[in-house]
Formats: sequence, C-alpha cells, structure tokens
Amino acid sequence: EECWSLIGDGGVGRVVLEASDGPVALPVRFSVAGRSVQFRTAAGGVITAGLAAGRATVEGDRVDEGMGEGWSGLLTGVAQVRAGAEVSGSPGEGPAVAGHEEVVVELRPDAVSGRRVRRAREEA
Repeated sequence: EECWSLIGDGGVGRVVLEASDGPVALPVRFSVAGRSVQFRTAAGGVITAGLAAGRATVEGDRVDEGMGEGWSGLLTGVAQVRAGAEVSGSPGEGPAVAGHEEVVVELRPDAVSGRRVRRAREEA
C-alpha cells in the first residue's frame, strides 16, 4: 500500500522490458489509475515491440537532494497496448515520439515493491 501511495501521483519514470538484444529501460511519463499504470508511446516503436512478451516493469522514483532522501517503486506485470481512444483518464502526456501514431500501454502489476533511500550520515 505504501508503494501505491508513493507512486500514485505518477510522473516521469522508466519502463523496463526485454528487447531483441537484451533488457532496455526507457523514460516515460506515466499516470496511475486504480491499480494500473498507464503511459503513452508511439505505435510500432521500441516499447510496443518489446511488449510482445506481455510483461514489463515500470519504475518511478522521487529524490529530494536537499533533504538527502527519496524513494523508488517497481511495478511488474502484464502490459497491454491499446489505442488512445480505448483508455479513460489521462495516461501520461503526449506521445513519446512526435509525429507517430499514439497508443497507450496499460500495465496491471502482479508484483509491487519499493524502497526508501537516504544519504549516508557523515560522522562528526
């Protein structure tokens, strides 16, 4: 529940998937709707091609450099590609590649994890 609470505002993160030459992590602007994560991307691009296996991970994080702390969340599960008109709400902002047909990827995670990070305290 804490991971969902932290990642619930959406933002910029990374989608991690298996490409033909190994794993790849690409930046996306994502949103959260219920218990799914959504983001827009170009149809026929690296992301949609990598989703052929149907599974992916979305990673989101926030770091406050001034406070020296933050968090990171990982959501892994089945991803489906849908036409933008099929999705309610507002998944992310705009296509990843301007000028290409836009689709929406919806990830319904079956594994959710995360961790808090803090700067090591300096000894006085």
